[in-house]
Amino acid sequence: MRYNEPSDSSVKRLRLSTAQTLVLRAEAAETIALQQYDLALQSETSAIFKQRVNSALSSEKRAKAFFEKAGPRSRPRLLRAQAVEAFLSSWLSRGRNDRKRALEHTWNLAKKALQSFHAAEEFREYADTYNLLSFAVASSIEFEGNQRLRRKKLGEAAEHGRRAVAIWRSIGDKTELTKALIRASIFLDGLADETSSKILRVDNRRESRRMWKEGMKVSRNVALHEITHPLAGYQSLDPKENLKVCEEALEIVRPTKDNFAIGRLNEFLAKHNFYAAESSGGGDPVAATRIHVKALHYAEASADFYDIINYTSPIAGVLWIHSPYCQHFSALARYESDPDRCALLEEKSLRCIPELLRSAREKGSPRVRFYALYTSYNVESAAAAKEKTRKRQRRLFQRALSHRMETDLLVSRVFARISWNRAVAIRGLADLQSRLANVENDRKKKNRLLSQAIRNQLLAIRVAIAYVRQLEASGDHFNTEGIARLFVGYGDLLSRIEPVGDNNVRKAARAYSTGAEWNEKIPRYDRSAACYWKSAQAYDQIQAHTIAAEYFTRASQAYAQFGRRVPSLRHLARDYSSYLKAWTKIELARSFHAKQQFERAAKSYRQAAELHKSTKRWNLLDQYYQAWSKLEFAEALSRKGRFRAAVKAFGDAGGKLAESKILIKNQLSPNSRPEERAILEKLANSSIDSYCKARANLEEAMFAESQEDYHRSFEKFGLASEVFQETSTLSESAQENREASFLSSLCKAWQLASKAELENSTKPLQMAVSVFERAIRLSPNEKSLKLASGHKAFSEGLITSRIFAKTLDPSLHEEAAKHLQLSRKFYLEAGFNTAAHHATARRLLLDASSLLGNARNAKDPNVKIELYDLANAKLLESSMEFKRAKQNIRRAQVKQILQETTSETKAPLRITDTLTALTYSSTNAAVYTYAQGNEKSFGLERFEQADIEVKTANVGRLMGSKRDVELELEISNIGKQSIKLLRLDDVFPEGSEAVEIPDSWKAQGQSVINGSRVIAPAETEKLKFVLRQKEEGLLIIRPTLVFSDEGGAASERPVASVIVPTSTIFDFLVSSFVKDNATRLRPDMCGWKSKMEIVKDLKIPRSHVYGERRYGRAFGKQLDSLVRASLVEYRIFPKERGRGGNITRVRIQLENENVREYIQELTSEKVPVEKPILAS
Repeated sequence: MRYNEPSDSSVKRLRLSTAQTLVLRAEAAETIALQQYDLALQSETSAIFKQRVNSALSSEKRAKAFFEKAGPRSRPRLLRAQAVEAFLSSWLSRGRNDRKRALEHTWNLAKKALQSFHAAEEFREYADTYNLLSFAVASSIEFEGNQRLRRKKLGEAAEHGRRAVAIWRSIGDKTELTKALIRASIFLDGLADETSSKILRVDNRRESRRMWKEGMKVSRNVALHEITHPLAGYQSLDPKENLKVCEEALEIVRPTKDNFAIGRLNEFLAKHNFYAAESSGGGDPVAATRIHVKALHYAEASADFYDIINYTSPIAGVLWIHSPYCQHFSALARYESDPDRCALLEEKSLRCIPELLRSAREKGSPRVRFYALYTSYNVESAAAAKEKTRKRQRRLFQRALSHRMETDLLVSRVFARISWNRAVAIRGLADLQSRLANVENDRKKKNRLLSQAIRNQLLAIRVAIAYVRQLEASGDHFNTEGIARLFVGYGDLLSRIEPVGDNNVRKAARAYSTGAEWNEKIPRYDRSAACYWKSAQAYDQIQAHTIAAEYFTRASQAYAQFGRRVPSLRHLARDYSSYLKAWTKIELARSFHAKQQFERAAKSYRQAAELHKSTKRWNLLDQYYQAWSKLEFAEALSRKGRFRAAVKAFGDAGGKLAESKILIKNQLSPNSRPEERAILEKLANSSIDSYCKARANLEEAMFAESQEDYHRSFEKFGLASEVFQETSTLSESAQENREASFLSSLCKAWQLASKAELENSTKPLQMAVSVFERAIRLSPNEKSLKLASGHKAFSEGLITSRIFAKTLDPSLHEEAAKHLQLSRKFYLEAGFNTAAHHATARRLLLDASSLLGNARNAKDPNVKIELYDLANAKLLESSMEFKRAKQNIRRAQVKQILQETTSETKAPLRITDTLTALTYSSTNAAVYTYAQGNEKSFGLERFEQADIEVKTANVGRLMGSKRDVELELEISNIGKQSIKLLRLDDVFPEGSEAVEIPDSWKAQGQSVINGSRVIAPAETEKLKFVLRQKEEGLLIIRPTLVFSDEGGAASERPVASVIVPTSTIFDFLVSSFVKDNATRLRPDMCGWKSKMEIVKDLKIPRSHVYGERRYGRAFGKQLDSLVRASLVEYRIFPKERGRGGNITRVRIQLENENVREYIQELTSEKVPVEKPILAS
């Protein structure tokens, strides 16, 4: 219904005056109005546009007047004319709300017109009206902030579109059919986004795509023109494909001079270029910056075209064209390598926020306002995170939070209740609350912010999962990855609450494991491994060692999978897999230790040590866990009562631990990450070797006590107490400090028990009870509390038993039995069965003493015999319990009593013996062992932050060249954020020069610089260099790679040194030494070769080896350069056949550290360094 200019026939029809021709006159006037509207869209200025719209509006009013005069049969056409009039009026509206009302009025009238045409069976007019006025409803939907109304309008427009498509199909007009297909597709696609029903979402999406494809097939040019229709239409998820389509459409639309269509396509190109820049930024930041600038130009052009026609775009996703600068500068800052320029761009972005917010509030729809607020708080929170001034940082965070709270109010209006955008918006609030908590000093306020963040993060998870379940394709990687990040973020927030509490730790552990499962669906095995690792650490924190072992196993398996999927990181993944497998063994060992299954714990620690030894990064911990294995074996011997063997075992374990601490200190690298360094320093300063020394003294004390050598037990218990107290004072670990103090108190109390035996007094035992009470207060955990309580009750039982033995007071018997029974209960609860047997044996002996006393006083012979029998039974049970308690001397005493005659004449003797045995107050030295688990696994932080792994993929001399060396490095980003390569230092050592360097890199002295290459997470960059050594010898390359994270913070990582011989003579001498050394020759005799042997074996000219005597040169140029570089040494061996009887031999210089390092790389064996033995 659109034409380029009014036709003569249309003008003539206006002059017809008969009633029959009123409709024709009206249609002619309407055609003129639409032609004038088309001309308005082609205006060069805003004033011309308004003038032409007013002309179109006047023509449409005349058409409406003719339709009114034509009578009831023209009512559908009258309604359409009224709708067109309202639509034209919307272009002259001054404010967004006025335009929105005009567009809503347009659609209401259009619906009535469509219904009237359908009822009158004027189907072509129905389809024509739809194609004419669908623009109005689409614009109305773009401006609509109410989700329910948007969904209602989309449903109505889609249903009318289906009818229009059917009509145009029957008519056969391809141009109009294509328009109807594309517009119906647009409405169906929008309806799929807004609906919460999975079935309807899938059906609408499928129907939309089918119509889109059909429209492109019927008429591609018309379909591409329809891309400019409001609501944007269905498009490919590939930014490159979108760019191609929009560029093609712009070429089709540009000749029409339609300001709206051209403006809309420029807007699309701005957004798609923005997406393209973001997707290519990891590969080439220079190109990304160039594309971002191009996107800005498109945005500015679009705004210019829209200004002419008084149109404000409601499309906001990225780079809102009416205020694009805030997001544009923020994007450019991410690709800027210069810190100063980056800070300047970020400051520009901040300063653009007021204008963005003002424009959005004045002109924008709810979606535009949401975009403005979302962009503002992201820019402000990112700037706050980098801000060093505390005051400004807090102010930025507070502004960001304020804008984020406004955003939250718009979420329910802008997005469906179940939608991905709503989940992202809620997560954004949680993230901002988390960042604000980082700068909050008040603990209560900090925890309150974190609690709010946790609630919002959990809500975001629920919304996101509900949305994903409605998706047509269950394997959507973007959403799956997003949900995984939500779970990890939830776990991180739970871990930050202070104090964290076991319940929150368990929730965090479950969140991490769930995040790992979502990552496996992608699959991203590196991320799933990190999540399983975090889960294992959380379970280890609450001493759920068996569960922790399970998740360490899963993390190990995930890293193994990661290595198979990413060959360039196979070695790194294998190392991490072995390390986490070792931690599986450590957790199992801790579990066995807690169950007092010390031999199984020793085996697990031994396996952990072997796994550590197989790794490159953690092999320094091999001896440490070997020592723990020995310590567990010593604990097992102690528990079995093999005290003398335990003394030696504890001594061996302590010695091994002391050696491992020295090794760890010596191998601490200044380049280690802070967390890794802190853990290793903690191990190096651990007091566990002092614990072994104290335990050795304690074992000696217990052995002496078992032999009734109370003088020695008194001394050794005292010495053990002193060592434990010293350990407590010096220990840097709060846990070790408390455990050592506790053990010191136990030993002090046992020393007092030995003193009681020496003095035959209960007074030291009463003092021991007081010390045990102190130990109860110092108990580091529930088990130790039960143990100390058992010792206290046992000592009280011994004191009362001694008094009972003197007085035979029945009430004292009951009191002593009560104490001993209570001690048995505490020992069993603490898991010390041997100590419980000892307490039971004492109680049975006490009962036997009481029965013997009663038997002696009994008058009735039958009663006397019965009591003696009962006493015998008690003594027999006591003997068995002493055996189980490994108290052999006490058992022997009880058995001796049983062997005495049962005659009445011997009864007094039996009573005396029993009471004597009862008064012995041997200690029940059940020992609490250190609760292992001070150290934590480390290495995960590499994947959490910005970090790289550099591998030497290839190194060696080039074919056909002696001095040209090729070096190929593989740089892999193993962190969570993109990193920017800045430079590679010392890649060209002294005495070498660059022959070939990678593109975009520039040589600068001994380094190469770049500053623009960005590597995205999990990506690998290969760098290939060719170096030339000026003189033959040993080329030693020890480069250092410098890179920066997304925040601009620079870090450096040393690359493993590379040693390449560039001399065939040196190669030959190395080979000779290695062969001789393999035959076990003395080191000082290995590898010596005469000059003639070198010439013959290598088939090289004599001049390379022999020097000109007349010039005072002992060696040829090639060999001489090796001697002068201290790579080769020579000796004169006397009494050899030849001229003068002396012969000069040469070999590699073993005192040269670089030479030794090179040989160790070849042989994997340590090279002995021998002082030269000069032949005489």
